[in-house]
Amino acid sequence: MATPISQPSDAGSALIRFLLPFGLPLFFIGLIFYLHTNGRADTMLIAWHPPPALHRYPIDQQGLKEVIDYHQIQPAFARRPLSTFLFNSGTRYLHWPEGSSFVYLNFFYLFLSGFLLFFLAQHGTNKRSDALLSQFIFYSGFSVLFAFFKTNYTYDEPLMYVLLFAAFLLQKQKHLLPAILCFFGAAWCRESVYLLLPFFLWETYQYASGKKMRGLVLTTALALPLMHMLLLAFIKPDLYQGVAITELKSRLTLIQFNTQDVLFTRESIASCFLIL
Repeated sequence: MATPISQPSDAGSALIRFLLPFGLPLFFIGLIFYLHTNGRADTMLIAWHPPPALHRYPIDQQGLKEVIDYHQIQPAFARRPLSTFLFNSGTRYLHWPEGSSFVYLNFFYLFLSGFLLFFLAQHGTNKRSDALLSQFIFYSGFSVLFAFFKTNYTYDEPLMYVLLFAAFLLQKQKHLLPAILCFFGAAWCRESVYLLLPFFLWETYQYASGKKMRGLVLTTALALPLMHMLLLAFIKPDLYQGVAITELKSRLTLIQFNTQDVLFTRESIASCFLIL
């Protein structure tokens, strides 16, 4: 009598399937950290010395402290206080050096953003493979893979990714008011998030149930930019004086440049739709 061939256990494959959404972000976080600390490139994280002194360098505590301090006094950055507040909180309450707080929190945000992206993509496609592919594409993008190279100077973006992915995930789960708050937080990290506001409003409106709920959601979401401005005026009133006005005018010249003629205007509008 033939001996039945034993089938491979499903336990191992199930464990791998369970661990992959964690493992892929961890792999990329390790890779990103290595790329920024192996001494082969000048990055924000280390006190760099050119080759042939190729070895792992300690975190540049003084340099990162200066980055955090600069983001508290330069108006273009000081109006985005969330990341700075959390970095300073890590130093104040957990007694981390400023540079270590910057590194620990930003790398945690990068891990968490990939994890949230997996569930967001899976919610949209119902395919685990597509969700893992979304993670891979996200982490292999230039602005993430080389986030802290001195050509990018990443600061607020990791927290922005977390809040933005959380906003859309909560929206898909019909937790609409928390979703709006997360979207507001993401916009407070980077104002460019408001480019997604029309799409976010439309999707949120579709998920809202009942006329009163839709009215509440729409009113709250439309009030986000105004709330943003009022909070900044309350927390940092000096931002609307002196150098901040000059900086704002310089930003407005970019709008003028991007709409200087029909061709530029058409390309600018098309770019907005590509983002959406």
